Amino acid sequence: MILYRFCSLKELEAVQRGETLVNTTDHYRGGAGGSTSVGFCFTPDPPEEAFRYLKGIVCPEVVVKYNIPRENLRQSCGKYLSEATTDADGRTTLTPCLKTEYCMTELSPARAHYLGFIPVCPDLVDPDDHAILLYCYRSTHPQTPET
Repeated sequence: MILYRFCSLKELEAVQRGETLVNTTDHYRGGAGGSTSVGFCFTPDPPEEAFRYLKGIVCPEVVVKYNIPRENLRQSCGKYLSEATTDADGRTTLTPCLKTEYCMTELSPARAHYLGFIPVCPDLVDPDDHAILLYCYRSTHPQTPET
């Protein structure tokens, strides 16, 4: 299953070194959190789409592409805010959306096959349109794995 994970450069470097990483964070936090995931979270949505509802929640340094066998994952659900819409009277509305996500508590080469990464550098473009950045990066860096 092809999945994506937004993470820090530090995490990416550990993944590239082949380290086993452990994360047991309960993102639900007894009902106070917006996700039923535990540990490392992954999205099946293309990074351009996912960043629109994950920005402000995830580390925006890189997005990593993985191929992970379904049996190594737990399916979970997250409640996020979709993009803002403004009506004719100028009122802005943020609509909640439910997203299927996947999680695991141990991230290792044996459990998740690393396929590559795409840098996310918000200072290169309008900070409200990170999707453009990901498309721009791909068009100027052909060695970047396609998503």
